[in-house]
Amino acid sequence: VKREQYSFVELSSSHLDVYPTARQLKLHCEDYVQTFSLRPFIRLGVEVQHLQRGNGCWRLALNDGTSEDFHFVVLAVGNFNQKFLPEVSGAESFMGQILHSSDLLEPELVREHHVVVVGYGKSALDCFILAAKE
Repeated sequence: VKREQYSFVELSSSHLDVYPTARQLKLHCEDYVQTFSLRPFIRLGVEVQHLQRGNGCWRLALNDGTSEDFHFVVLAVGNFNQKFLPEVSGAESFMGQILHSSDLLEPELVREHHVVVVGYGKSALDCFILAAKE
C-alpha cells in the first residue's frame, strides 16, 4: 500500500519508501507522537471492559476500575492479526521452510533463498520487498 495511505498528512512522509515497510510505519507513528507531544495522552496495557454511548460522548469502563468519557472512539481491533496458513497439497513433502508473514522477523530467514510470497495485502508486500532486497 502506498505511503500516502499510511502516513499522517501533518507530518512529512518523504523519508518513507513508496511502499513503506512495517518498521518504517512504526517509526513514522513514533515521530508523529513525538512531534505533536502526544505521549502523555497515550496509555498502553489498558483494556476496555465496556463501551457505552450516552450524553453526547462515549463512556469507556477500563480494566483498572476507572472510566473515562470521549467524543470519538476508533476501534482498531486487529481483524488481520490471526495467523492463517491455508492447507496446500504437497506442503508436507516440501523441504523448505513455510512461514507466516508475522514470523518473518529477520532478513536472514530469506537471504540467499528462493522465496515465494503468497498473498496480496500489506504483509505480503512487506515480505516481498524484504525478500527482493536479500
